[in-house]
Amino acid sequence: MTEIENKVAFDKKKALDSMVEYLTQSHIFIKYTKNFKKNVLLVFFSENLQKLIFEINKQTRKAVMLTDIYYSEPGLTKELIMHLYKEDIKNLYGMKIVTKKRIIELSAMHRLERDSFVKNLNLLIQVMKEWKSSNGLRNYFIRCLEPQDNFKKPLTPVSPEYKELESQIIKDLLSDMVYKIEFESLNTSQKKLHNDLKLINYENQYIENQYSIYVNQTREKDKNLEGILTIHTHVLHKYYLRSIWHKAEQRQEKHKKWKKVLEFLDSKDLLILRGVNRFFLKLVKDYLSQKDNWARLCYLGLKPRNLLWVEYLREFFPFLRSKSLHYDENVEDEIRKDVSRGLPDRMNEVEEALKAICSYNHEVGYCQGMQLVTHFLFIVFNDSDKVVETLKTIMEPPYYMGEIWKSGFSRLKLAIFQLEVLVGLKVPYLLDHLRKLEINLDIIVTPWIVTIFSHMTYQQKLPIETLKLIWDMFIVLGWPVLISASLAILYISLDKVLGKNLEETLSGFYLGLSSLNLSTIKKFSIDPQFLRQLEDSFNDQNK
Repeated sequence: MTEIENKVAFDKKKALDSMVEYLTQSHIFIKYTKNFKKNVLLVFFSENLQKLIFEINKQTRKAVMLTDIYYSEPGLTKELIMHLYKEDIKNLYGMKIVTKKRIIELSAMHRLERDSFVKNLNLLIQVMKEWKSSNGLRNYFIRCLEPQDNFKKPLTPVSPEYKELESQIIKDLLSDMVYKIEFESLNTSQKKLHNDLKLINYENQYIENQYSIYVNQTREKDKNLEGILTIHTHVLHKYYLRSIWHKAEQRQEKHKKWKKVLEFLDSKDLLILRGVNRFFLKLVKDYLSQKDNWARLCYLGLKPRNLLWVEYLREFFPFLRSKSLHYDENVEDEIRKDVSRGLPDRMNEVEEALKAICSYNHEVGYCQGMQLVTHFLFIVFNDSDKVVETLKTIMEPPYYMGEIWKSGFSRLKLAIFQLEVLVGLKVPYLLDHLRKLEINLDIIVTPWIVTIFSHMTYQQKLPIETLKLIWDMFIVLGWPVLISASLAILYISLDKVLGKNLEETLSGFYLGLSSLNLSTIKKFSIDPQFLRQLEDSFNDQNK
């Protein structure tokens, strides 16, 4: 950097440092109320520079968010000046703080104090707009304007401070979107509605005046008074209904605009948006009540999963109540044996969850591979109740894992039949290669389907993030995802197995799993109606 650039950076750092120190100190001002009363109070910013605090006494405090402040300037409004004495105007130096909801009017005893506060407040607002966040402004000043070598803990993308700051930035950006759509993009129709509402108010006021005149004129004529009251009530109701209709139209216009915005947001953005106010809470709730919208979101990844998976299942498949059934003691021994042999941790929790599932559905019992699914759900939820309830839900349609796990494996045989037909249509070269080596497809895909692909992760072949993305689709779309994901894995393994011997072919299906992604799985999406037709054919063959 040149000497001039160094000097500019130093001056800027010095200004920001003095601004932070000045605004966090207490300043004595006089605040004026709506009734033009005066209150002496302390004005200062919180340490994180999020709130401008007005303290009348230790028990009475009011605060304004920094993001709600537009600007500050010297001077007072004309209405306030008209109610002040000339001596007050001469001896006091006023200033205005313009916010989203109102104008706050203050005055100081000295011009220098007034001018310093206005200057520093406007500088803070300017920096906040550039950074798009009020949270962590102090960290921003220090970490951006001084060398990183001076700090023991630099702000890295994985630190909690960075995540908190990122979340605040998203909230502020959404707040800006709300402001622009609701206040800056008024079209002609909205202006017309506003004028109509003003006209209605004038008409109602005129009717009230006419009504009082009529009542005074007919006070002595009791016969006509009842008729006038009836007419007056009818007219008032007419204009009241008209005003409600206009307000409903205005709200509907706002709803349509935001429905278009939601189509560009992912699940994490939606959760942040619904925390803004009640309007957005209802808007997002209505959006998430549609299965088609969840289908779009699942291809983007459902985060946080421990919240969204449960929310989806409770919305469309209410959790089933537990049944107090007994299970075979031999099943308990088998569960303990598999859990102790194949899991790295949480063995007691997995064992208890599997016992609960066996008690819930005596027909299903226990199947080897269920322990891997249960352990994976503990990684996601870290909560026994949610794990058990999720297992109960995926045992039922449209997931059908209960029919996969129960003795006889009726649904597993159907899955293999559907895959054989689809492999012949989608990747016929692979089917020919397997037939030459006399390899049955069920040997390959059975562990995939029984464990919902989780055994691949425990063999350190499939990244756990990819497994979570597959489960995002499985939770929302159900059974067809098992078929689509299996087809996608078979497809990406073609160059690893074609032309290989028996051992190389069987191991080749696990070599290219790192390249598996949602776009590949989506490419092999199967129409559920076609899967039902294959199911009907399978049932006809096995009658």
